[in-house]
This record gives sequence, structure tokens and C-alpha cells, in this order.
Amino acid sequence: MSDMEKNKNIFSYILFVGSILLIAFGIFGTIWGRSDSVEAVDNKTVTPNPKIITPTVEQSELSRENISPENIKDPDQLIEYYKTHIEKNSQEPDTPAYLFAIGNLYKIKKMDCASAIPYYERIILEFPDWEGIKSVYPELSTCYEETNDYRGKIWLHDEMMKRFPPDSQEYLFAKQSLGLN
Repeated sequence: MSDMEKNKNIFSYILFVGSILLIAFGIFGTIWGRSDSVEAVDNKTVTPNPKIITPTVEQSELSRENISPENIKDPDQLIEYYKTHIEKNSQEPDTPAYLFAIGNLYKIKKMDCASAIPYYERIILEFPDWEGIKSVYPELSTCYEETNDYRGKIWLHDEMMKRFPPDSQEYLFAKQSLGLN
């Protein structure tokens, strides 16, 4: 074997080992990064900052509004937290996202589509231009299907056909669901 072929083989071997190491470090970093973030959420400890001045009564009342639920894995606590936030800040731009979160918690975590429906409907009726509106339609359609609410499903698909252009996926889905192919 010539020196050139030996050098090519050594170079190929080094590239191969280097790529394996990079992949291993990437996998390790991904796993390590996820475990830290999960531990941080699970532990949820707050270290007091000695520089913080004791709040006045008005400040403490305001900060109570921003307290997050104690157990973020408990759907009931999250639902109550989001409902309270919406009641206090109903005109905020994030209101449809909170409504969507409540609907999803009912539908996915609590397996209660009947309770999710009013939140999804409210988004469609009150926030038709919300940037995440396309995600609401299939969730609501599934809930209507699961609760055997065929009038609701027909209304929803009519709304989709009015709202979206004829060549959009949403329009075509609604048309197919209504049997108008």
C-alpha cells in the first residue's frame, strides 16, 4: 500500500471517529439539557433575593395576580389559573391562547370534550383573526364528533367554508366532512 493510500485510510478513520464522537456528544447534550429543564420544573424552588425590598400592600396584591399554579401538572389548577387570568385580563392579546389552552386541557388531559367546546367556540366567534385560529377548527370538530353534536359540526364546517379560500386545506376538509365532494 502506498503512503497516499495509508494517509487516505488514516484520514477516513479520523473523520469516522470524529463524527461518532460528535453524534455521541449531541445525544448526551440533548438528554442532559432535557433532564435539567425537567428537574427545574419539578423542583420549582425560588431563591430569595436579598436586594428585593418588601412590597407594599398594593404591590403584593398585584403580584398575587401573576402567581402561577402550584402544580403545573394538575390540569384543574391550570384551568383555574387560566380562567382567573382571562377574567382579569379579557382584552389582552393572549386571551385566545389561554382559551385554547383551557380547551386543550379539558379535551386532552381530562378527556372531557363537552367542557372544551365552549372555549374553542369562543375563540372562533370572538377572535376570528387570531394567528392560531387554524388549530382550533380541527380540535372543535373532533369534540363535536365525540359528543355526537352534529349540528355543531355542520355549523363549524360551514364557518370553515366561509372563512377559508376554496383551495385551502381547511376548506377542503370542511367540504369533505359535509359530504360536498
